[in-house]
Amino acid sequence: MSLGGAAVAITRAPADAREFCADVRAMGGVPLALPTIRLVARGGAAAAEFLAALRRDDPDYAVFLSSRAVSSLFGAAREASIAGELREAIMRASVVAIGPRTRKAVEAERIRVAHVPDVHSSVGLGELFTSLRAAGRRAAMPRSAASGDFLRLLLEKIGMSVTETTMYDVEPDGAGGDWAEYGRLAAGARPPAVIFTSASSARAFAEIAGPPPGPRVAIGPFTSLELDRAGIGHSTAATHTVAGALEAAAASLRSGAPPQGTPAPP
Repeated sequence: MSLGGAAVAITRAPADAREFCADVRAMGGVPLALPTIRLVARGGAAAAEFLAALRRDDPDYAVFLSSRAVSSLFGAAREASIAGELREAIMRASVVAIGPRTRKAVEAERIRVAHVPDVHSSVGLGELFTSLRAAGRRAAMPRSAASGDFLRLLLEKIGMSVTETTMYDVEPDGAGGDWAEYGRLAAGARPPAVIFTSASSARAFAEIAGPPPGPRVAIGPFTSLELDRAGIGHSTAATHTVAGALEAAAASLRSGAPPQGTPAPP
């Protein structure tokens, strides 16, 4: 599938978008990395709180929802000199990662991941725990302050007990990355497609730049919902991964059709 020289942007910082940029170049496109948020870590106290929750609740599952949550948790744990204790406590549970990128981050901390859902989203996690017959089991999750309540409520509906620990806050921040080049291309005859990788990045992008003039793709249903709230028409990737979103962006660029809205998830 060729991009024919078209630009495709992703709402990630350059350091988090290397694989995406390589894929876009391999498809004959121009990659743009657009950081939209700044993470404000809650530090060692949050890592100590998560460790205390693991020791207190002895959960059956430790659930990781993003690579950022992993890096924030272990960065804070090292700051507090409790990384070894935290690793041991996590490994007493069955570890679940929401997708391959998160799995890679967890395994980089020398922790085995037991489960990754087939669908890399909160809905996919709900399906996974249903298949595992996890009613009556406990789960612990480090998370962002920007995360909604959907996953916790879904797991509680299944019959699970959930403990959440907020590791970091999220603030809009459009500094750095390829924003200058994006602005130049967005004003031209062939504006870039934009892939939105999270609800928080969709919120921040709308605040920083408003609706993109080119095709817009949400990586999954909750990102789609946030774009709907902002009144930004878009398509949603059929496969909730960056590769799936890139495929959807390429299809939109080829078709030349205007961005379309998608219904919010039920």
